[in-house]
Amino acid sequence: MPLWHAKQRKGFSRRLHQGITLIEVLVSAALLIVGIAAVMGVSNLVQRIERISQLSLTADNLAQDLLEKVSLERCIWNQSLQACHNLTAKDMGAFSLWVGPNGEVKYTKEDAQEGSVEFEARFDVHTTSGCLSGISNANCMATTDNTSAWGLDRKLFEEGVGNLHNVRVTVSYANPFNREVRFVSYQTRVAP
Repeated sequence: MPLWHAKQRKGFSRRLHQGITLIEVLVSAALLIVGIAAVMGVSNLVQRIERISQLSLTADNLAQDLLEKVSLERCIWNQSLQACHNLTAKDMGAFSLWVGPNGEVKYTKEDAQEGSVEFEARFDVHTTSGCLSGISNANCMATTDNTSAWGLDRKLFEEGVGNLHNVRVTVSYANPFNREVRFVSYQTRVAP
């Protein structure tokens, strides 16, 4: 056996017989505590991000469902009001809904389960007055000589059956960690 290897081995075995010093134990314990704290911090951050993502996805699904329900209602045209009265009745109407841990949606707080999260939904309905056709035309005015209204809006205007309605659904919720309000919004157009 080489001499350097024997000396190293002899020093190592003597070290084992002497034991570990208090300073080495304290340094090891400090490193272990720092490592555990780092892992717990990362775990906490991941849980927060996951919670925010779940809320955002739930708000997105709620907005899509509400917009689909509005589209299925269709426009019930009211000639005297010159509007879709079933849609304009929803305009600026905010209401709360609660989503339970199992994903079930309730429209009253009393029906909501323990642990349900509150969301607020709002409808914005705007009548196009025979002007909008999918591209910007800020100065459009509906006229009987058909010079300003065009496309589907123009046809509806000419036939006197109504105009397109822009319907936007916004679902908002409070971030549980900093109470910042976040929202999801979808928009569609509905014809009579």
